[in-house]
Amino acid sequence: MAITVKLGKIMQAEFGFGGYNDSMIGLSLTFGGKGWGVGDFMGFWADDPSPHAKWDMSDQNKQFAEVMRKVRNFLRDANVDSVSQLKGKPVEISISDETNTLYAWRILTEVI
Repeated sequence: MAITVKLGKIMQAEFGFGGYNDSMIGLSLTFGGKGWGVGDFMGFWADDPSPHAKWDMSDQNKQFAEVMRKVRNFLRDANVDSVSQLKGKPVEISISDETNTLYAWRILTEVI
């Protein structure tokens, strides 16, 4: 798979409702640079599972914990205390050439 790597910044960082139809809760990030921008959301369904859901409270709890660990690591990597302070931090973005979608990203800890 061919990947394009770009340098940019976190343009927006919010924790709350988002994802699919804003019915999930988690971390929303927008990255950008000169002439480009892309977003990422990590979270899980905000409501309790319905009787027909293919997931249960245990799955939800596991996903919530996973998101919180990622948020903790992002805050540590960026050397900040809150999600709002992630704004402006430098990032490296990897975009798939085939699908033109976000493949991966990381905070550039070496320049912080």
